[in-house]
Amino acid sequence: MLPSIDRNRAWVLVFMLSVLISFFYMRPLRSPWHPFIAGDGLGYYSYLPARYIYHDTQYSFSWFNEAYNKNYVYSTFENPEDNLLVTYKNKKINKYYQGLSYIWWPFFMLAHGIAKVSGYPADGFSLPYQWCIGLASLCYLLLGLHYLRKMLLLLGPSPNVALFTTAAMFYGSHLFTYAISANSLSHAYSFTFIVLFLHSGLSFLKGPENRLQNALLCLLFLTITACIRPLNVLIVLILPFFLSKGFFYQSFPKQTYTWKHLSILLLCLLAVYHQVSITYTQTGSWLAYTYTDERFHFGESRFFDGLFSYYMGLFIYVPIALLSFAGLMYLPTAQRIALPLFFFGIVFLYGSWWYWLITKRALIDYYPILAIFLAALFTGLAKQRLQFITGAIAVLCVLY
Repeated sequence: MLPSIDRNRAWVLVFMLSVLISFFYMRPLRSPWHPFIAGDGLGYYSYLPARYIYHDTQYSFSWFNEAYNKNYVYSTFENPEDNLLVTYKNKKINKYYQGLSYIWWPFFMLAHGIAKVSGYPADGFSLPYQWCIGLASLCYLLLGLHYLRKMLLLLGPSPNVALFTTAAMFYGSHLFTYAISANSLSHAYSFTFIVLFLHSGLSFLKGPENRLQNALLCLLFLTITACIRPLNVLIVLILPFFLSKGFFYQSFPKQTYTWKHLSILLLCLLAVYHQVSITYTQTGSWLAYTYTDERFHFGESRFFDGLFSYYMGLFIYVPIALLSFAGLMYLPTAQRIALPLFFFGIVFLYGSWWYWLITKRALIDYYPILAIFLAALFTGLAKQRLQFITGAIAVLCVLY
């Protein structure tokens, strides 16, 4: 009989393999009607071919329509460049943020090399580029799921609870759809980098080992999170509620900077430079609001529709989210109050956006909070021998 730790590793492997199988079974790999780079992803991605293929140093994207028409069979807009370009002070700019292009860079360069040696057009949108962005989405998804489980372990649940919670959140939520099928939208990537931020932040708070490195990693992942979607920097507000008593009275061991620490700092600086330099080139301002006339309307928030509407309510279509809130009773008092207030604040915020329907997918970024609730529920009920019943309800939620 295998030791329990080996059994858990085996189940982790089974889960990760199930994610791989789901991806390759459900995701068309070369359908002209379902490309990997599509929708908002065209805006996030186009910074890469602009710089490295078309040498478009001013980011005018004058080449975009021709490249698009060669590789796509239809466009949402009559003029394809309207997928990404808006008018800002009488100038056409790409309104989308640059963070995803930063983390896609290695996959883009791999695709560019493959295209050149395999005979495919090296135009930024042919099949090798599509496949490599699909590969990027899969890699970052697996990374996020792996560290979600590790993050939950830092909070005390057993390995079995951490794994079951991770699987339930993936298969029982919109993360499944957006990670498998919407490969160039930002939300599954934001989910992963918020998980990485929370994992490194909790590692910093929980123990003295590698404290400097964990602090710098926390900063790096927060920086990338903000570069992908600036509003996601709000996640930093929940970290103080995981502070242990007497944290500020602890003695911190002295640590010296190494090449690892300097490398992390350099990556932070590169991420920020990548973001602001492109923004400045396009707009002449370091901190321009590129979404022009798209605004929040806080007096008209669709808060309750975001949670309960038949059209797209989170608690209607993702019942695992509603179940997770039962775990609040097992959290420390500060977290029990602050975390749901934060989550509902995010619902209110996106419910106030002019296109409030984005709430459904924007909440994917914050699923790690729901995972914390759900893991607390399973852990608390284990002591009352009700864990099996709750687990069965969670499975039904996933199937629903």
